[in-house]
Amino acid sequence: MQLFEHYQQLLEKYEQKIKQKWYPSVDEIADCLNISTRYTKMLLKQMNEVKWISWLPQRGRGKKSTLILNLSKNDILVEQALQKLKKGDFTDAVKIMKQLPSGEYPNLLEEFQRHLGIQEEKVLDDSKDIFRYAFYQSIISLDPALILSRHEAHIAEHIYDTLVIYNEEHKSIVPHLAHQWEVDREGINWIFHLRKGVLFHHGRELDAKDVFHTMNRLKNLPERENKQTITDLVKDIIVINKRAVQFVLKEPNHLFLHYLTLLHTAIIPIEVINHSKEAFGKYPIGTGPYKITQNDDTMVVLNNHPVYFKGRTFLDQIEMINLPELYPSDSNIQYHLHFKNKHHEQWETLTKIEEGACYLTFNEKKHSLISCKETRDILINALNTKEMERHYQEIGAVPAHSFIPNRSKILQKKVEYCENSNPVEKIVNIPKQSIHIYATEIRKGANYEKEARWIKKRWEQLGVDVYVHIISHYELAKPSVLQNADVIVTGLALSPNQILALSLCYQSETFFISNILSPDNSNYLKIQLDYLKTNIDFTEQFEILYGIEDWLKNNKIIKFLYHRYHHVDVKLNSRIKGIELTSNGRVGYKELWIK
Repeated sequence: MQLFEHYQQLLEKYEQKIKQKWYPSVDEIADCLNISTRYTKMLLKQMNEVKWISWLPQRGRGKKSTLILNLSKNDILVEQALQKLKKGDFTDAVKIMKQLPSGEYPNLLEEFQRHLGIQEEKVLDDSKDIFRYAFYQSIISLDPALILSRHEAHIAEHIYDTLVIYNEEHKSIVPHLAHQWEVDREGINWIFHLRKGVLFHHGRELDAKDVFHTMNRLKNLPERENKQTITDLVKDIIVINKRAVQFVLKEPNHLFLHYLTLLHTAIIPIEVINHSKEAFGKYPIGTGPYKITQNDDTMVVLNNHPVYFKGRTFLDQIEMINLPELYPSDSNIQYHLHFKNKHHEQWETLTKIEEGACYLTFNEKKHSLISCKETRDILINALNTKEMERHYQEIGAVPAHSFIPNRSKILQKKVEYCENSNPVEKIVNIPKQSIHIYATEIRKGANYEKEARWIKKRWEQLGVDVYVHIISHYELAKPSVLQNADVIVTGLALSPNQILALSLCYQSETFFISNILSPDNSNYLKIQLDYLKTNIDFTEQFEILYGIEDWLKNNKIIKFLYHRYHHVDVKLNSRIKGIELTSNGRVGYKELWIK
């Protein structure tokens, strides 16, 4: 038993005597610790030397020894955590820290911060490069088909690979797990040829059967997990041989290659997930440059995949500490969703505006106050104020007029905000009615409640009763629930492949556009999306998508609210090189290296 545990035994029995003088005999203490008198004397001496106690022994008849317990239960936990940190045992250190009251152990946090950032650990005659940082978000699942948050997607992108990938710079689809593909004239039959020697993290070589089983699995997922998958397009999948697989589409679709870039189509070894779906979500197996070696409530650890088919990563290990008190922290790199680091004299800030937007939609299917286009126009105009613009500035965002930030900049010049912070046009000549706003939520605390309540405040000045409800995307997508919503406040983060991302947005029920339209408008949207599939020119595809966006705005079905920024602060003169922000607003690990 360690010294810590013996001290905790004393605390359990004599906690009321902390910081007080008292006069126990050695025999009394020995009985408490259930050890010999001789061993008790040795332990008391050791505790006294490290100042956990003040022990003044006395000898002779009638003389009493004096004992003061100097450390409380929390104090001893801090000492334990410090010892764990010095030994490099971060998992146990975090477990201990989670037992402590938040913010009451600054010396422990300071010690922890010394271990963050870039660390080089000696391994025999070599060194191990580790990037360790604190993060605030827990992980629900790393199964590529079940990814919910940006943080999960960011990690998963380093674990898995898809058949093809989207090249953002050249706006084109390029080979990845498949080194080549071919398609017939009709655009129905697609054959993909796989690279040789691509290994999963557990050592088995990837082959065409893995592609077949991965895609079939997507088709068989429960509806809430299925989202919009590639299997909606595919009639049949045929394994031609070990390294060739054929997709037979239901109809020609020139977006098919785009679908194959989606994270949920990443190729996985089906035997692993069949063994345990839950275990796979926590410890997934892919072919990517990093593999998960630890994933619990203390930290997530990624180790490099040394035989990655596109070359070994420069960093050996990534460690993400799940301890909110350390976020942000003094660790070479700091993540900030909205605000820049105030200590700008020591930091260089990398800024990236997030593609996509926060927005609201009006439920055309519900017969209520918002059924009238003119009423929706009044409600939208009530939000176009200088007060709204100032509100966005306060949260580090900019007004949105499109899903695409660059397009918003162009459209911003055409927008005039009302100087008056109070709406001047009341909703009149109608019976007293109410509006129910449903704000979506990914997980508890990660939602659009603040936005919904700000909108509520504005609209109540129009003389309307407004009620706010917080609900998950999937729950709200149920027709029986959605029918109660007048307005949905939600958001969309676009992937670099904007053509596909926007196309899916207009089709997916969890983005609340396709499923809130009237029958006539729903039919119009379908016609436009069908036309998109037949077009092979990128410029014309964007024009179609922008046309849909403008049509939604002109019909007062959608109101864009804001784009948000991601900031990553990097210490000046940091040894970390190759820092670039991904579409998730995170630092990509693939190109990170230590100078």
